[in-house]
Amino acid sequence: MDLLLVNPSHTRVYHEGLEAEGYPALESPYLAALTAEFARNRGYGADILDANVLGLSSDEATARIVEANSRLTQIIVHGNQPSASSQLMGWVGEVCQKVKDSDSETKILLTGTHPAALPRKTLEEEACDFVGRGDGFDTATALLKGAPNSQVPGLWYKESGKVVQGLPSKLMTNDDLSRGLSRAAWDLLPVKEYRAHDWHALEDLDNRQPYGAVYTSFGCPFECSFCCINAPFNEEGETKNAIRFRNPKDVVDEIQFLVEEHGVRNLKIIDEMFVLDRRHYMSIAKELITRGLGERLNIWAYARVDTLREDTLDTLRQAGIRWLALGIESASDHVRDGIEKGRFGYEQIAKNVAMVQNAGIYVVGNFIFGLPDDTNRTMQETLDLSLELNCERPNFYCAMAYPGSELHRMAQNTSRTLKRAQSEVYQRGSLAVLDRLLPVPKDWNPNRALLPEDEGGPGWLGYSQHAYETWPLPTEHLHPGEIIAFRDQALAAYFTNKGYSEMLAQRFGVENAQKFIKVNAKAPSRRLVVEQHQNGI
Repeated sequence: MDLLLVNPSHTRVYHEGLEAEGYPALESPYLAALTAEFARNRGYGADILDANVLGLSSDEATARIVEANSRLTQIIVHGNQPSASSQLMGWVGEVCQKVKDSDSETKILLTGTHPAALPRKTLEEEACDFVGRGDGFDTATALLKGAPNSQVPGLWYKESGKVVQGLPSKLMTNDDLSRGLSRAAWDLLPVKEYRAHDWHALEDLDNRQPYGAVYTSFGCPFECSFCCINAPFNEEGETKNAIRFRNPKDVVDEIQFLVEEHGVRNLKIIDEMFVLDRRHYMSIAKELITRGLGERLNIWAYARVDTLREDTLDTLRQAGIRWLALGIESASDHVRDGIEKGRFGYEQIAKNVAMVQNAGIYVVGNFIFGLPDDTNRTMQETLDLSLELNCERPNFYCAMAYPGSELHRMAQNTSRTLKRAQSEVYQRGSLAVLDRLLPVPKDWNPNRALLPEDEGGPGWLGYSQHAYETWPLPTEHLHPGEIIAFRDQALAAYFTNKGYSEMLAQRFGVENAQKFIKVNAKAPSRRLVVEQHQNGI
């Protein structure tokens, strides 16, 4: 075989209680399936090992990879969203090392958000041969073709013990996407085994399978400081923030194939921002309606508060879009401004959430606690806003400096500064502004790990929002343990709120509402919270 594509196992990123309840979604590895089809169209044999849906340990995955004996093994480090990449690196690193220890001759290429964000560090620390940046499709096929490493687009590799960058990655254009990515290799995936999020299937919790996921566009034009979506596409020191679109007809052809051939009803549009370019998303919506697919689908997709248009919502609903996820992030205009998250205020947030719900579309409200300008007061305001909006599904996150984001670069600078024994003069004032540093509490221990990968931190797993080892950033006024404790208490408060439970029962039935709340209201055990209690904080 020429190419084996591996989707990493996600099992470590959730605490055991959620795993036992069947809580996590099992999403089809669409990038792997696209890459496989891209390779097959160029005459190469390809297969996919989905270690996530199979629940494989690193030992089990290693055995499968060695047995496949492919010329190239490409591990795509990509979770259910771009920010869920770094947390997979512990498993990925173990597999790479074990494959090399087995004396297998397969070459290992790592692609995805984390390796692309930190190509040099990844090559220095992991037992892989290559890291790919950019779209990643032509990187694998160029290696299979036997091109010199220096001539492979997007390739990083080692030469005489030093990390070398090959040709800069060249992003595919809209025309390239239409010609080369009309459909993924679904025949290589066990489609019926994939499982939707519980909230996505609230109308019918007993039928979360099968579950499909497709991209209709790649990239994002916005520059939110906490986001790492563009890490694979931006060269070091250069910001592109481009968005490219697939042909709407190709997208609908693929969705129709999933519905008719695999019985898919629950579908995710993976795009970081689907409701953005009106011509693009309305073309897809209208084509879905024309083909009679809207009534057969339960689709969820991402939008922004400031990209919603009231005159499009009825069409989106008729096209089968029943859920829109909105990045509200914070109730504070000041906090949102600090992360460059739009110029919309409370009135527009409340109006547009109600506008979506009035169109018969459910809302996933995304909120972040512990952003750089957050205090206890602003976090409480965010919780109060979430309770007032009463979205059908709240997502409460802790602020993380994901590799590839501006926050991560700032956190790295801050960590280095603190370790240079400058903590005595470190403050919110001119030094932070001048050096693009993050604020920390006045009593912050400069030897404490600021980032999960710092010495004393939990490692890459700390980037998981759902794990025991979750490791968020501090703010000027708040320690990480305080932030994560607030987040978990806030989620419990939301799910036990009478107004929420009544609304959920009315829309989805009492039994489904109670089952959903029971699973989601449970507060996980957290290392940082345990340490706080042990230290009497």
